[in-house]
Amino acid sequence: VNQYGGSALTGTPSRSVNEDEQLVFTGTTRITLSDADYANNEGNGNITVTLSVSYGTLSVVNQVSNVTVDNNNTATVKLTGPLANVNVALDQLTYQGNLNYNINLNGNDTLVITSNDLGNSGSVGGVTGVPLTDTDSITIVVNPMNDGPTSVLPPTQFVDEDTTITFSVANGNALTVADIDVL
Repeated sequence: VNQYGGSALTGTPSRSVNEDEQLVFTGTTRITLSDADYANNEGNGNITVTLSVSYGTLSVVNQVSNVTVDNNNTATVKLTGPLANVNVALDQLTYQGNLNYNINLNGNDTLVITSNDLGNSGSVGGVTGVPLTDTDSITIVVNPMNDGPTSVLPPTQFVDEDTTITFSVANGNALTVADIDVL
């Protein structure tokens, strides 16, 4: 019997987003938490949920009363508060991958969700106050997008008539062209 419902993920445990765009968890992709003890009105305290990714940042955009958000806009965000309030705060959670991060260059990212009832709900073997946790994960597929090439030109160069100028790193006037999509 699982006495702690933990993170109930709506929809598929995989999400996709285009490189350099935000992924918003809302509607059918919303993250919600459940705990059977809360549903049975046994829970009366706070829970925590820690969300983390390896290659981007997470942002809690809904500021909700009685919910503390630690380390917002970082790779690891922690929310503490009553279950219902935490669920409201999680609506519209956003993921922003690191610049130019994508599956072709780097592989998938993973959102890890660890929830803890802080011992406020139900009992384990007749003992109350035992914290119960649950960990779930969502694969984030970051689709590659074609980024345009970039070029760097040296400052204005001056040269006498009928003289050759050499553009090079050694001369401090190199011309460079780069494309992040080309390995």
